[in-house]
Amino acid sequence: MRQLQRWYDVDVEYRGKVPDRRFDGEIQRNLPLQDVLEGLRVSGMTFTIEGSKIIIQPI
Repeated sequence: MRQLQRWYDVDVEYRGKVPDRRFDGEIQRNLPLQDVLEGLRVSGMTFTIEGSKIIIQPI
């Protein structure tokens, strides 16, 4: 999440209990932010965008 903050110049806030699972993988830096967020959605997360803040929550 820290990397996403730097690449896309956004603040990321996680709400709720952090799951006990780990996410590994690679994200190309040239991907649109919306594609990255879609990857989070299909892995069981939901998100809300409020200005330059992305709020991520488990489903």
